[in-house]
Amino acid sequence: MSKEKNQSLSFNSNENSFDQLFASIVDKLPINTSLSPLRYDLNAGVPDRDSLPATALLAATEHVLSHDAGGALTYGGQQGYLPLREWIATRTSHLSNIETNANQITLTSGSAHGLQNVALTFLDQNDTVILGAPTYPGAIRTFQAREANIVTVTQDTEGLIPENLLDTINNLKEKSITPKLLYLIPTYDNPTGTTLPLERREAIIKIAQDNNILIIEDEAYAGLDFDGVPPPSLYAIAEGEGVIQLGTFSKTIASGLRVGWITSSESIVKTLVHMRFDNGASPFLHRIVLHFLESDEYVPHVNKLQSIYRKRRDVTELSLRKHAGPYVDFTKPNGGFFFWLSLKDPLTADELRSAAMESNVAVTSGRTYYFGPGGENKIRLVFSALPTTDLENAVEILGNVMKTLVNNS
Repeated sequence: MSKEKNQSLSFNSNENSFDQLFASIVDKLPINTSLSPLRYDLNAGVPDRDSLPATALLAATEHVLSHDAGGALTYGGQQGYLPLREWIATRTSHLSNIETNANQITLTSGSAHGLQNVALTFLDQNDTVILGAPTYPGAIRTFQAREANIVTVTQDTEGLIPENLLDTINNLKEKSITPKLLYLIPTYDNPTGTTLPLERREAIIKIAQDNNILIIEDEAYAGLDFDGVPPPSLYAIAEGEGVIQLGTFSKTIASGLRVGWITSSESIVKTLVHMRFDNGASPFLHRIVLHFLESDEYVPHVNKLQSIYRKRRDVTELSLRKHAGPYVDFTKPNGGFFFWLSLKDPLTADELRSAAMESNVAVTSGRTYYFGPGGENKIRLVFSALPTTDLENAVEILGNVMKTLVNNS
């Protein structure tokens, strides 16, 4: 090809020239939060790194490659590795007291991927989904990406308020709007750490069933119990009807594995599988996870995590009361990763966040967890990632920052 001909086929490779090609939704989505480089990160909701079961997972990997390399290293189908689905189904049957089979399970690349699968399957543009306020920002982004009509319902220290939910639904009906989905994290909520009481769970299920609304129950923190067993899941109370349950091994094994699952009726799961375009999640990782689950190490590992996080929760609570007591209100979580702090006047979340960063402490403004206004006086504080000494130091610094801000106001 001549030089002249070659030049005529060239194009401007400046990446800015492609900005106009992005989908319109790109600029509408909030930016994802990331890990902080600061010394004390109370922002990132991640597991304790020192407790990751690396040795056990290495042994599981070696076993899988030695005994089933062919199956592990090839495509595994859209629904996921059957033996792992059977293990999850058996566990679900035990926990919910409802017979659940492997056809009611599809494996995902973490619970966030499961939520994306659900949103893609059920939501057309402008369909209505109801969220708690506050809620997990990843859910907000997922539903925004589907260009859904997002409606929020106020939560309190016990979680979603059924009366507010019913009022919201009735107000929507008056406008000829029928909600399709209700998303919530009933157990150890992100960001509030709250656990929805049994009475509210039952009321919410009845409201959803009466109004033909499908519930998405995100159980990302299930199993991280500190003070006894939480109430039955929404899936269990509803006897499997009208609930899509999202599960994950990110918190109880390792978030880097990206192995999760969806549980629902066979007909819903069949459609969810039909609406996947990724050729299925990793059969290699599915086998590794199953080997670890079936070993003698998984249950002691989860018990160890519960002990570690319970101690960190307790240390954080004592430190907050000691160093920040005059400046915040909070409810002690019974599991999970989070404290949800209500700042007293004149403190604001953005002001505190900025001042804390100058003192090498990262926290998240409550505004991150609201679709629209809200959270201006709220802070999410994560206790899962840092050892107890660091937690004590970080909370002491945070309390001193609060004191300084109040004195200078």
